[in-house]
Amino acid sequence: MFLRHAALFGLGTLSPTLASCSSEPRSLCWNVSGLVEGTRSYRLRILRGGCAEGLAAVYDVSAPTGMVERAMRPPPLPSGRYGFEVSAYDGDCGLLARGCTEAQLPLSDGACVNVLLRRTEAPEGCGSEAHCVGGMCVPLDAGADGAIDGAGPESGRLDGGEMDEERGEGSVDGGLGDDGGLDGGGMDATAAGDAAADAVPPTVGIASLDMGLYHTCVVRTDGSLWCWGDHRMGQLGLGDEVVSPVVRPTRVGMESDWRQVAAGERHTCGIRVDGSLWCWGMNDSRQLGVMGIFRSTRPIRVGRASDWLQVAAGGRHGCGVRTDRSLWCWGRNDHAQLGLGLVGSSMEPQQVGWDYDWTQVIAGDFHSCAVRGDGSLWCWGRNDDGQLGVGDTTERTTPTRVVFP
Repeated sequence: MFLRHAALFGLGTLSPTLASCSSEPRSLCWNVSGLVEGTRSYRLRILRGGCAEGLAAVYDVSAPTGMVERAMRPPPLPSGRYGFEVSAYDGDCGLLARGCTEAQLPLSDGACVNVLLRRTEAPEGCGSEAHCVGGMCVPLDAGADGAIDGAGPESGRLDGGEMDEERGEGSVDGGLGDDGGLDGGGMDATAAGDAAADAVPPTVGIASLDMGLYHTCVVRTDGSLWCWGDHRMGQLGLGDEVVSPVVRPTRVGMESDWRQVAAGERHTCGIRVDGSLWCWGMNDSRQLGVMGIFRSTRPIRVGRASDWLQVAAGGRHGCGVRTDRSLWCWGRNDHAQLGLGLVGSSMEPQQVGWDYDWTQVIAGDFHSCAVRGDGSLWCWGRNDDGQLGVGDTTERTTPTRVVFP
């Protein structure tokens, strides 16, 4: 239903400069030069007191080359001296280059911290304070926003509400009985889930979490994807042989490069480290973003794009933000929840307007909301209960700004 996202870095592969400056007061601007060929990910740290070895980081995130991985807005920092460290890694978390520059905060107006990367002799890994997840160094004690040591970022988080299965239109059953005619025979996932859960080290945490109508999915910090609950429409991604319900967390495939997961009514979508988008489950309204199938019990790729930054799954539609900050939606559109200016389902992702400053999106049952780079909130779709927050109960077919008192 949601994941926090905010831009800080535009990470190019081998461009001369790695930089992005926010217009917000007292925001940080980093310019990074000396990029190394073969770099697959970066680790970005702000060190309290300077660059000296062993000082605690107040900000620690990793990002794959070419995209922002998670909410990457540093927390507000008190005045003082800090080290700004950037490390470049290959696909196995082997360190290729590193640079660190010290600066006094707050920076003067228009100033940036300039970090020069220098090649390293030995391809050391992430170190004892982080572990390698899908080719990226993930701090052992970091939250989803990358801030550690109790310094919480200003993430602009959107919290999605639960979907209401009793709401008039859009009945969740889609004409199926309680058993859906899909239970059939096959292996019991409970025993497999018990064994798999026992085999996972307890130190592995949760990187992404979302809940659908009757199912739950998570991405763990080792990059693995796990789901449980109702599987009658394939929304767990476990294949046809698994009997519903699945009452314990069960791993979806053996891949370890999942980055985010979003659960809809009876479908699920996820983004992998390479930026590819995958969906599975019910597809009666084209909520999977693909044509020609009624449902998929395993993840299937949506198009060929590899620049998805964030995805949200609604009742029977989906929306996502790509690395160029464009906004895309697909699936059911009977209440204009796709924001395309018209009604009627879309069988594949369609761009919403022509703006390129979206930072995050969230999808409800019949409406959607998103945040732009200036922090403004925009909503569209069904509005009979005033859920758009635009001052009336008239539905909107395109994004409409929400004005706060």
